[in-house]
Amino acid sequence: MTAYSALARWYDRLMGDFDYDGYLRFLDGKLCGSGVDLACGTGRMTVELASAGLDVIGADVSAEMLNVAVNNAAERGVSATWVACDMKTFSPAEKKDFCVCVCDGFNYLTPASLKRTIARIAGWLKKGGRLVFDVSSEHKLRDVIGDNMFFEEYEDLSYFWDNRFAKGACDMRLVFFERKESGLYERYEEEHRQYAHPREYIESCLSGLFDHSVSDGADFGRARKNSERLLFDCIRR
Repeated sequence: MTAYSALARWYDRLMGDFDYDGYLRFLDGKLCGSGVDLACGTGRMTVELASAGLDVIGADVSAEMLNVAVNNAAERGVSATWVACDMKTFSPAEKKDFCVCVCDGFNYLTPASLKRTIARIAGWLKKGGRLVFDVSSEHKLRDVIGDNMFFEEYEDLSYFWDNRFAKGACDMRLVFFERKESGLYERYEEEHRQYAHPREYIESCLSGLFDHSVSDGADFGRARKNSERLLFDCIRR
């Protein structure tokens, strides 16, 4: 099963510990006008930005995730434009004021694709426009998640998350057991691969295109060697 085919319906619940409120405080006053939430997933950030009065496109490769995003927007009574596309090839019809890519979207790109994608985004951002994105750090993928298994259980759902790290990438196998009304369980499985991009490599991709700063993506303070998430705040030159 392709990535996020099964996970889409449970994603918001399983990501309940992601600090969207802290992220929004970090973004407060930084964004204006129109922009793109790239790899928007279930649209949590897209909806928040639209609620703040911004004109936002939510773009994602997963139709299942976008279906959840549309429902999330409808429940909040906000309007956004949704586009099914690969972030590696996405280009809006007009230049934009900002682009955000929240919660590891860029980890799904190979190093070469990351470099090309950042250059592509620079091409459709206005001068002075803002690119804000985060990645799971090399430390997190190699030392925290890599070669470990995790398990979580809810009343109606259990899942195993098995990870193997090798050659700069973390291969993830997720197995879900969903409890049905009959009391029986239905099994779903999907696989993900995330690439560990060293901070120095990401900064080399930004060089010449963006001025940038790097923060810890968990506490939004100074980035450290053991930061598990790195948050890049970039201004188009």
